[in-house]
Order: sequence, then structure tokens, then C-alpha cells
Amino acid sequence: MLTLPVETRRLATELSAVAGFVDAVAFLSLGGYFVSFMSGNSTRMATAVWLGSPTALVACAIIVSFVTGVAIGTRTAAFAQTRAKSMVLVVVSAILFAATLAGLANLPLASALMAATAMGASNAVIMREGGMPVGITYMTGTLVKLGQELGARTPSKRALRAFAVHWAALVVGAVVGAAFETRFNLSSLSIASVATGLLAWRESRRQTGLL
Repeated sequence: MLTLPVETRRLATELSAVAGFVDAVAFLSLGGYFVSFMSGNSTRMATAVWLGSPTALVACAIIVSFVTGVAIGTRTAAFAQTRAKSMVLVVVSAILFAATLAGLANLPLASALMAATAMGASNAVIMREGGMPVGITYMTGTLVKLGQELGARTPSKRALRAFAVHWAALVVGAVVGAAFETRFNLSSLSIASVATGLLAWRESRRQTGLL
């Protein structure tokens, strides 16, 4: 993450805040399922399988949707090439808008599956050859790096700040998402759709040299 340009690091932090927002909305609406990171859902699926609970199917469907979103985002980035960031963000915004409509139609599971697809796709906004340089929708790697830096003989203040801020962005986004979900339910996803749409507009202008 530290080797990325300042603008890219800022975008990664902003996307993590969006991911926290979306995850909190879906988590509260669905009663404990995640749409932005899949470790928790994998554990829920595994324990539900052992207990013979049909909730395993819900967790499995969310995981499949997330992986599908990553594939969609990756293909979009490859197709768009130099305009990859803005085009993937447009796709993410559109899917989140569809998730909002599903929520308004009282289809919570469909809304959550679309939100998971959008979160998967958002991981392709910032890509490098060979994989993702920074986690967008999951913070385990970021916290591991933070811990490693804390345990180093001479910790880097710059690295500590970067990893802490990246994690905090997701947490703050989740707090805001929880606040909105308690009042507006899944329609709160419209805010995330608008936010990613604005990010797409900004990145498009940046990529064309207008910013």
C-alpha cells in the first residue's frame, strides 16, 4: 500500500469506507451476514452445514456473488485498460443501485446478493499485475501489517498511520451505515451507489487530465 501513489491510497481508503457502510447495512438487514468480506460467511456456512441448517445456503450464495463480482470487476478493468478505475466504479455504482431497488421492492436477500457482487467488483478498482496491492473490503491483511509494524524494531510512523487510517475508514463507514440502516433499511444502499458514482466521475476526470 505504501508504494502506491497518494491519489490511489486515498481512493483505497474511500472505497474501504464505502465497503464498511455497505457491510453494516447488509449485516443489520440480514441479521448477521457480511457482504464485503467472506471469512465470516465461510465460518457461518461451515457451522451451518455441520448443524444441518438451511442458512448455509444463504452464506454460500453471498460468497458466490462476491466471487462473481470480483470476476466481473477484473474483466471490466482488463477491458477498460487505462480507464479501469472509473469504469469499474461505474459498474459498482450500477450494481449498488440495483441492490437499492431490490431493497425497496422488499427483496432483502436479492439486495444483499447484489451488494456482495458490488463489493467483490470494487476490489478490482485498484489492481496490479499478479493481484491486488491493497485490501479494499477486508481488513485482516491491513491489521496484520499494522501489527508487524508495531512489532518491528524501528516502527515506521508513516506505515503505522497509513494502516491505521485505512482500517479506521472501514470502521467509520460501518458506523455511518449502521446509523442509516436503522432509519432507512436497505434503501440506504442508494448512498453508497451515489458515492461510488461520484468517485467514478472524479477518477474519469483525473484519467483524462482534467483534475
